[in-house]
Amino acid sequence: MKTDPGSIAQTLADIDTDLADRMNDIESSARSYFRAKRDYEYEFAQERLRFKMSSEKLTQTDLDNKTVVELYNKESYKTLVVAESDYEAAKAAIRVLETRVGIGQSLLRMQREL
Repeated sequence: MKTDPGSIAQTLADIDTDLADRMNDIESSARSYFRAKRDYEYEFAQERLRFKMSSEKLTQTDLDNKTVVELYNKESYKTLVVAESDYEAAKAAIRVLETRVGIGQSLLRMQREL
C-alpha cells in the first residue's frame, strides 16, 4: 500500500466514487428489507390473531411459536430473509469502506504532522 499523500487522496476519492456507485443498490436493499419486514409483521399479526381467536387456549410464548411455525414456509418469510441478507451485506460493505476512509484520513493527518 502506498502511503504518500497523493496515493492516499486518490484512494479516498476512489472510495467516495465507490460509495456513490453503490448508493442506489444500498437504498434499494434497505427499501426492500423494510417493506418485507412490514409485510411479514402484518402477516404475523394476522396469523397470531387467528390463533388467538381459536378455541385453543395458548400461552403468549406458545402463541408466538405456533405463529412462527405457521409462517416459516410462506413466501413473506422467504422474501424477508433474502431482503434482510441483501441489506446486511450492503451495510457490511459500507462499514468496510467507512473503515478504509478512517484509516486513510488518519494517515493523511499523521503525514501532515510530520
